[in-house]
Amino acid sequence: MGAALLLGSWPIAAHADSDKDDRIHKLESLMEAMHKEIHDQQSEIHALRSAVGQTKSEATKTRRLVVERASQPQPVAAVPPLPQGSLPVYLNANRGLQLGGISITPGGFLAAESVFRTKANGGEIATAFGGLPFPNNPLAHTNEFRPSARQSRLALLVEGAVTPSMNLAGYAEFDFTGAAQTANSIQSNSYTPRIRNLYTTLDANDYGLHVLAGQNWSLVTLNSKGITPRNEVLPPTIDSSQMPGSIYARQAQIRVTKDFDKKLWLSLSAEESQTTFAGACTTANTAGGLTPAVVNAGITGVNNIICGAAETGGAFSSLTNESLNHAPDVIGKVAYEARLGERDIHLEALGLYRNLYDRVTYTNGSSANLNTTGYGVGGGLIVPVLPRALDFQINALYGRGIGRYGPSALGETTFSQDGSLKPVEEVIALAGVTLHATPAIDFYAFGGIEKGVRSYFQQGTGAGATFVGNGAPGINDTGCYTVGGTCTGTTKQVYQLTAGMWDKVYKGGFGELRAGLEYTYTNRQIFNTPGLYTPSTYTHAFYTSLRYYPFQ
Repeated sequence: MGAALLLGSWPIAAHADSDKDDRIHKLESLMEAMHKEIHDQQSEIHALRSAVGQTKSEATKTRRLVVERASQPQPVAAVPPLPQGSLPVYLNANRGLQLGGISITPGGFLAAESVFRTKANGGEIATAFGGLPFPNNPLAHTNEFRPSARQSRLALLVEGAVTPSMNLAGYAEFDFTGAAQTANSIQSNSYTPRIRNLYTTLDANDYGLHVLAGQNWSLVTLNSKGITPRNEVLPPTIDSSQMPGSIYARQAQIRVTKDFDKKLWLSLSAEESQTTFAGACTTANTAGGLTPAVVNAGITGVNNIICGAAETGGAFSSLTNESLNHAPDVIGKVAYEARLGERDIHLEALGLYRNLYDRVTYTNGSSANLNTTGYGVGGGLIVPVLPRALDFQINALYGRGIGRYGPSALGETTFSQDGSLKPVEEVIALAGVTLHATPAIDFYAFGGIEKGVRSYFQQGTGAGATFVGNGAPGINDTGCYTVGGTCTGTTKQVYQLTAGMWDKVYKGGFGELRAGLEYTYTNRQIFNTPGLYTPSTYTHAFYTSLRYYPFQ
């Protein structure tokens, strides 16, 4: 039975051994496959390592080649040659156009401004200070509001270096405040289109020599540094007539300046001349195709005086008399740059020569051309009271026959007993401060005055005595404060107090935007009959300004 059991279990044991062998065989096959896969992966890793090593080697070679080539001069790509006669053009660092050796820099601003006056003056953004109305005039009882964009300016500066030490430049500046009927040569040469400045300069820097020819600010105008164009200093007012007490003109001239190491400056200028009259030279009379201004001044022995003529040739306004002048105004100035601690101080002194000229016809039939000398002496000072915070400036001019160099244009001549022009004694002065409250905001306050002196002579004695001249007795000013009354005195004095501010609202890549506000009080007095009251009138004015400087 045991044998039977043994024999019976044999097939089962044999089957079990067979299954074990199969599993072992499968495991061996699986291991072989894994070994093969590991071997293949190792081969791939080796290949990748070889590739990485080759890549590193190639990168090293490439870097070495780049370094080697960078250290060697590189060939410049061929550029087509410029056509014959053409010049390279590009924008320079000053936002100007560089055309070969010439730099062209635009300038100017666009203005939106307004003025409100408590007494109508009949002016736009420019005030006629010497014409403020008295209460006898209905305009003195009315307000005046004038918005304007006409003070906008266009400017262009052209510069070129002839040699490393010699420069040529041309500057042009225009605005739109001129009017054909009021065009004249008295102060700002306000023809249409209105030239503010139009001149050429030559600077020989090795010799400290500077020449200017054309229309520019007169040499009497205060400078901020040395005696060079485009650095003239006037009060920062919005009114385009500046303010009483400012000393300036813009007129044709030729000027020669010498500087000594940029510290001491000497200058001499011959400038266009005109004459303003104290109640004279106003009546037109046609003679020989011209229209000379003929005055019967009531001088014993004098038939008439010719002291101006209306222009009929078309170059001037036919509605405005141009005075007779046959010699330029000659101006000399010396300026010095001083240093006091942290303060750079500008000092200057000037002298002015004028020739006043008319033609007189006497009652005996004879005639003569007569010349009279006018003169002025003055100066100016600019000093930072608090460096970079508070600046003070002052200018003054005293002399005889200097009225046209002040904004009020007071009459600068009357008559002598022989009919010649007699210069009126006058003083023009202004002082003020500017506070730089922040890098963007400035506040300013100024006061200025222009004052003339009586100048007359007496003819005859006793009850038959008469007086001729500026501020002479016999003035009828009894109606100055009555509407429609008589008020005939000529202007004796104009003064003004001004305060305002400027704010640089924006300054950046698109230029600069400035906003300004200003208040002024202006007072005008006329000559009275000696011993009586002095008639005066006044006005308040408020200004606003918004100016965009695209090229700042």
